[in-house]
Amino acid sequence: MSNKNEMVRMYETMLSLPSMDETVKFSHGIKRKQVLLLSLLIETGLKSDHPEIKDLLTALPEGAAEELSNLSAEYLEKSGLAELNAKLKSYNAERNGK
Repeated sequence: MSNKNEMVRMYETMLSLPSMDETVKFSHGIKRKQVLLLSLLIETGLKSDHPEIKDLLTALPEGAAEELSNLSAEYLEKSGLAELNAKLKSYNAERNGK
């Protein structure tokens, strides 16, 4: 068995623990710059080719990546940063010729 398969199985095992499906509520505030950074990290992570990230994403249940993306969008919207984030993406795309 390859290391990749072992890592995926390890992540699948951790994610299948009964307590992992419980909802956790956070009651503290978060700064807008942290929301923007968190959103960028989620988006970049979901597109990552890094082996450990790919293994983790492979182990996630179906739809979990979309849930993370939706959570990121929700935080951007609630913090009033959705439009700024879209403009930053557009600017970066133009700058990189994409």
